[in-house]
Amino acid sequence: MGFTGAGISPTTVTNESGSGLDDASQLAPLGFQLTAPNGDKGFQTWVYVKAGGALTEGLICQLIDSATTYEVIAAPTSVSVNDTAVRVVGVAQHAIGDNGFGFILAKGFGNIRAGSAGISVDTAVTSGGSAVGRGIDFAAGTTAPGCIIAHCTVVAAADAQATCFINCAGTG
Repeated sequence: MGFTGAGISPTTVTNESGSGLDDASQLAPLGFQLTAPNGDKGFQTWVYVKAGGALTEGLICQLIDSATTYEVIAAPTSVSVNDTAVRVVGVAQHAIGDNGFGFILAKGFGNIRAGSAGISVDTAVTSGGSAVGRGIDFAAGTTAPGCIIAHCTVVAAADAQATCFINCAGTG
């Protein structure tokens, strides 16, 4: 797995200690992208963000409304058809605490959990079906190209992780 010259890797996370003081250290500029090899699955592109709420593995992450920085929140499970994938920055592949800093996966093979964004918690993540269509859509029930953020490659049951090729537009 890749790392930066500063020695941080895609799994490096700094979190608030819970003491009431924010001792989370920002180790890279927000929006910084790290490309890392992923074995026979090509490369992954990770983007460095600040969590505007606790993030767990498989959650689709979007920019906070009107954010001018890469501060992200978990995308709501009910997404308006007016939302587009351009706000989606990536998918958390490990936990990042509220106000913590870390990398989320913007492009490459990774996991998306049923219950994230336009996928209801009781719907399996599949390569076809009511929640997915051609790819995992960000806006409720539409498979318009501007809303596709991933293509499921390995099916997962309801509220489980599915292996997907992720390609988020919000990283520019």
